[in-house]
Amino acid sequence: MIQNYDLFACEARYHPKWRKDYTRDPSAWKSKNPEKLASQQNLQEAHQFAFDHIANYIHNTMVKTKKIVTLSFLRLMYTMALDDTGFPNDEYKSIKLRQKIENHPDLGSKVTFTKIDSKGNFPFYLVYNSSITTEEAIQ
Repeated sequence: MIQNYDLFACEARYHPKWRKDYTRDPSAWKSKNPEKLASQQNLQEAHQFAFDHIANYIHNTMVKTKKIVTLSFLRLMYTMALDDTGFPNDEYKSIKLRQKIENHPDLGSKVTFTKIDSKGNFPFYLVYNSSITTEEAIQ
């Protein structure tokens, strides 16, 4: 009997097979509530809108004119586009945006990410056209 026990405090765990079965089938854990489904759909559309905005910027500015920007600049553009959709997320991670760009079938091969370690400061990423070298990008 598990009444009156804090299972989290007891560090109770699901059996690995049960957990795998549960997470493998999204119909088991996704909401069936129409309002939540609509909200999730709107959120996905907002993120797609923001990514399309970034993809257009990369194609029109970085690929065509070989402009160099930081990943944090692209993240800022992404979060501003999300704000415009009514789904703000100021805590969206740069690494997630980088992965989306790298995994994009068209953009992934057209841009390069280079990590720059500056002394005493946080490292940052330069994003630039793949047709230029890292040395040209840094200069």
